Formats: sequence, structure tokens, C-alpha cells
Amino acid sequence: MKVKTLNGNLNIVGNNLRKYRKQKKISQPEICRKLDLLRSYNV
Repeated sequence: MKVKTLNGNLNIVGNNLRKYRKQKKISQPEICRKLDLLRSYNV
């Protein structure tokens, strides 16, 4: 299995998000909404 990299670096943030999402049984759209709320709250 090939590991995807960005500029030679592993996608640690994406891997951690996927792990958190699967642990909490959250769908991708739901995690996107939660992240959008966090982003708009901190602006």
C-alpha cells in the first residue's frame, strides 16, 4: 500500500481526523460541519 505524502511529509492531520471520526462514529459531512463551526467561532 502506497503512503500519500504532501511535499514529502505524511498527512498526519488527515490521519488523525480519520481516526477520531471513526472512533466517535461521525460521518464526514458531520465532522466538516463541526470543523466549520470551530473555524467561524475563532474568527
